[in-house]
Amino acid sequence: MAAMLCFDRAALDVALKRVEETAEGEARLEQRLDRAWRAIADGEAAEDLGAVERDAARLGLASLVVRAAAARALAAATSGALDEALEVARRASRMGRTEALPEAEYLAALVLARVRRLMGRPYLANRILTALAGYAPPPWHGWIGWELLLASGRALEGTSGAAATLLEALAHLDRGHAASWRAAIEGLMGATSGVAFVHRDVARLRAALDPTANCDDPALARWRAGEEPHDPPHGLLGLHVHGGPTVALVLAGPGLVSRRLLDRGAPLVRDATAMTATARRQARIDGLLAALAAVAPAAIDEADLFRTVYGFKYARNVHKEVLHVALHRARERLGTQGEIHRDGSLLHLTLVGPTLFPDPRCVPAVDDRVLQLVAKRGSVTAKDAAGALGIPLRSAQSALKELVEGGACTLRRDGRKVAYEVEDTTFREPTFA
Repeated sequence: MAAMLCFDRAALDVALKRVEETAEGEARLEQRLDRAWRAIADGEAAEDLGAVERDAARLGLASLVVRAAAARALAAATSGALDEALEVARRASRMGRTEALPEAEYLAALVLARVRRLMGRPYLANRILTALAGYAPPPWHGWIGWELLLASGRALEGTSGAAATLLEALAHLDRGHAASWRAAIEGLMGATSGVAFVHRDVARLRAALDPTANCDDPALARWRAGEEPHDPPHGLLGLHVHGGPTVALVLAGPGLVSRRLLDRGAPLVRDATAMTATARRQARIDGLLAALAAVAPAAIDEADLFRTVYGFKYARNVHKEVLHVALHRARERLGTQGEIHRDGSLLHLTLVGPTLFPDPRCVPAVDDRVLQLVAKRGSVTAKDAAGALGIPLRSAQSALKELVEGGACTLRRDGRKVAYEVEDTTFREPTFA
């Protein structure tokens, strides 16, 4: 009996010591994680969150593992390492669901939605956020509302805080009240100064919408200059005019520095002639004019102009007549608003006054359009996608295959029918072995 009591006491002592060590280790890790979150909010480099995650896993602290992974994903996204951020955020979200840790799961899902938005997939972010808003408690709604507004342009019911201020600013913008818009955005810049990544969101959206705003973000500056013809960076696509004919416009004219802006910023441009967008089959003419306007009054070489409009290399002996016809139609579209001049292989545009050109070069790529359709419908077949988007079946099949390989879609078989779905948190993963 004495031996048994001794054994029991020894086992109890070991167990109590393990509990004490775990409690002490948890307290230290919580402090490290708290410092990391403060650094992220201040826009500074966080400590090694991977080490925090590993130490938490060793101690079996599931909630800390998930929260450390979410913080690591947010830090990576803030620094521009979006591929890494996506991988870590998806893993954190899966772990939160597997371990049934609601608060940690809310955090991981929010970070995942933000990463999806920053990667130019606002429809995926919208899907996550809409679901999250239905079950996350009110303290989470401020951040959810902010991300949802940037991802989709729509507000969460009962929006408050920064999202409410932005919503008010956008209402001023849509009504063409430039002074009120700029005052509201300036106030929002001050109000978000304590959270660096949100403050950066405000600066970026202002630069994408307001042609008078300064821009110190290199990627956005290149987009505004028309150097990159694709969608605006940093997940700003969700703020354009939904259902509008174009995503972006190019402002050019005598004495102006040419600048591209989201179409929603048009009311901030005073006394400019707006060129109407043509039918999709004539979109390359609009693209040609937008490319000329983006560099005006400077010239652009015909080879560079052809490549940015048509998307492939210019071979003069093959494509000369195609470009000649396109320039002829572009001059007809301009009418008395301006002229296109040629000097050898150089082309430049002159305008009689400030002009807004629709820029169809910012239309999302085929895989993005297919993914957006899948996200909206929940499940589609390749045939469905081809019919809805007006693209060849082979193109839809190729896009869906790439989306599955990239982890954005999953494939589901129902007998002989093959459908594709979007679900970012389908899989489950334990936080520790």
